[in-house]
Amino acid sequence: MKKSLRALTPCAHNGTMHKGIIAAAASLWLLGWTAESAASQADAWSGDWPVASPESQGFSSARLEKLSTDLMARGTTGFLIIRNEKMILETYAPGYSRTKPHGTASLAKAVVGGTSLMLLLDDGKIKPGDLASKYITQWTNDPLKSRITIRHLATHTSGIEDAEVNEMPHDKLTGWKGDFWKRPPPPRDPFTIARDVAPVMEPPGTHERYSNPGMAMLSYCLTVALRGSTDTNLRDLLKHRILEPLGVPDSEWSVGYGGPITVDGLPLIASWGGAAYSPNALAPWSVEQANWELVAFRAHK
Repeated sequence: MKKSLRALTPCAHNGTMHKGIIAAAASLWLLGWTAESAASQADAWSGDWPVASPESQGFSSARLEKLSTDLMARGTTGFLIIRNEKMILETYAPGYSRTKPHGTASLAKAVVGGTSLMLLLDDGKIKPGDLASKYITQWTNDPLKSRITIRHLATHTSGIEDAEVNEMPHDKLTGWKGDFWKRPPPPRDPFTIARDVAPVMEPPGTHERYSNPGMAMLSYCLTVALRGSTDTNLRDLLKHRILEPLGVPDSEWSVGYGGPITVDGLPLIASWGGAAYSPNALAPWSVEQANWELVAFRAHK
C-alpha cells in the first residue's frame, strides 16, 4: 500500500475494539505472502523504521502531539504512526516499549485468524467455498449450519449470534455468552459453545453479523485442516511460517489467551481475541518491501 497511513494504538478497553474496522480487517485476503516471501522479508527487515518529521509527510507536529497526549490520557499504551514507510511518531505509556507485547483485542481476528487462513489458503488446505461442515461434522445435518462456508465465517456473514449484549463488559455477561468469555473447561469452553450452543439468527450469507463465535469456528476449521501437518495448531503455524522467519522472539508475542483448549483432540487457539504483539513484532508485516496487496476476501474466487 503506497502513501498510506498506518497507526498502531493498543488501548485500554473492555475487550472489544471498533467493530467496523476489525470486521473489515478480518475479511481481507493478503496476497503474495508465502513461507519464501516471509524469509525474504526477514532479509529486508532491518529491525528499525526510517524516521521522518511529521511536517515532511504532511502532518503537524503540534497537532500530533496533542492527539498523542489525549490518547495517553485515555489509557492508550502505545501510539505509532508510519507514513510512506517512515516513522513520524512513536510514544509509549510508562512501562511499555517497542519490544513489550501489547494486547491486541479483536485485532487477533486479523493477525491470528486472518493470517492463518491466508497461509492455509496458500497451501491449498482449505478453500473459501468449502462448507464448514466438511471440518465440523456436527453441523452436517443442521438445516442452517450445514450451509455455512469458510467465506461466511471469515466475513462475519455466517449468521451465528455474537457473544455480546449491548457492549456490556464481558465479565458481566451471563449464560452461554458469559461462558464464552470466561473460557471454562470443556464442554463449556468457547469452541464447544460456538459449535453447539450459539444460534444461527438468519440464513448464512444474508447480511453481515459480527460474530466472535463465528471466528472461533473459523479457528476450529483451520485446525482440522492442519491435521497431518508438521504444525498442528495455529500458534505453531504462525511461529514457524511468519514470526520465526521474521526474527521475532517468542517473548514479543503470544496468542490464544496463553495456550490451546483441547476439544475433540484438537489443540484450538482463540482467534477472536487473547493475542499480544510488540510493535517490533508487527512492524515487518507493514513495511513496504512485503508488497502485500489487500483485497476483499469475498471478492476472491
